[in-house]
Amino acid sequence: MHTTDTRDARLATLPWLGPVRLAELRRKTVAVLGVGNIGGQAAQHFVMVGTKVVLVDRDVVETVNLGTQAFTEDDIGLPKAEARARWLGPLNPRCRIEPIHADIRRLGLGALRECDLLVSCLDSRTGRAAVNGVATRLGIPWIDGALDGAGRAVFARVAAYDPRGSDGGCYMCPHDAASVLKVFEAEAGGPGCSSRWWGMRKEVSPPTVAVSALGGAIASIQAIWGLRFLLGAAHGVGGTEVYLDLDRNAFSVHQLKRNPRCLFDHRVYDLIRLGSDVHQATIEYTFAMAEKSLGEGVTLRLLNRTIVTRLVCFRCGAEAKPCRLLETLDADDAVCHCGGELAPSPSGLLEKFDRTQSAEFLSRTWAQTGMPDADVVVASNGSRELPFLIA
Repeated sequence: MHTTDTRDARLATLPWLGPVRLAELRRKTVAVLGVGNIGGQAAQHFVMVGTKVVLVDRDVVETVNLGTQAFTEDDIGLPKAEARARWLGPLNPRCRIEPIHADIRRLGLGALRECDLLVSCLDSRTGRAAVNGVATRLGIPWIDGALDGAGRAVFARVAAYDPRGSDGGCYMCPHDAASVLKVFEAEAGGPGCSSRWWGMRKEVSPPTVAVSALGGAIASIQAIWGLRFLLGAAHGVGGTEVYLDLDRNAFSVHQLKRNPRCLFDHRVYDLIRLGSDVHQATIEYTFAMAEKSLGEGVTLRLLNRTIVTRLVCFRCGAEAKPCRLLETLDADDAVCHCGGELAPSPSGLLEKFDRTQSAEFLSRTWAQTGMPDADVVVASNGSRELPFLIA
């Protein structure tokens, strides 16, 4: 059996690594978001040097994944995060691996706050926009990897973002309102989509089509840049974007500059722990805590979430008052007793509210509204803001 010293002997001889920095890497945590073609291979590199890895993926293993994502037939039907953790574990038994079967957009914004790096290997632009928000608000560097999804080319992109800098661009910087609307419409089925309102939050991006070798090329760049971030040696990495066009054997590097008119405000939050978790903290308690610091006139703002307070049946006029997050409602919630369909009233969709507007659900806990653990609510009095971590 190999001893610990023997296992890492060759890594320890690398001038830029060595035993001291190896020990430092083992104290770090990397979240790999999407663990298919790219993410599975990226995670492997961090596991082999002993960095704790959090694996986040919403999907389960299907037969069509076997040819490109290094899963086996025994994995079919398992959550990808769990199957990937089983695959990675034997590579380094000392490494801590935490699988999370979830959509990154359904996790609380603060769920990954203990991570030192995010590695995005998602197959949708709306997913990347969500990662951009999480990474920026938490002040965590992140590295995005993407492949050509059409299956007609051998093309890939890697970009590194560091929200801790004052001039670095973010994923949203190249976009204006029209392009963002186009992206979200395309991944929600397009204008006029017949999807029911309760399915509006479900993305329908096409699957990525690429051989595992291309995913490996992207994963390797992500891992090397990631190690530099973790070791504090990432000068020149943040704000860098690389295109690989392997049809033409072309490799190009670009610098990502901050757009002063970016739709995203680039603000890093200094989170304030509310002192009670989602199962105990009520909306009333949150207002009270905010008012201690801000005084009267407080409003609470959700981040990329909406509370539905009123559903209306346009057949019989009946109403329902779920007072829950839109994303937690399903088809059963839309069925009226008359057989008609209940739909949200525009005035019953709240992303921001004061005490009066939230009167019907003030006594509820955040969990009862469907809020995930470790999410963030921003309290404001118009001039000051307090970002509360509900965890």
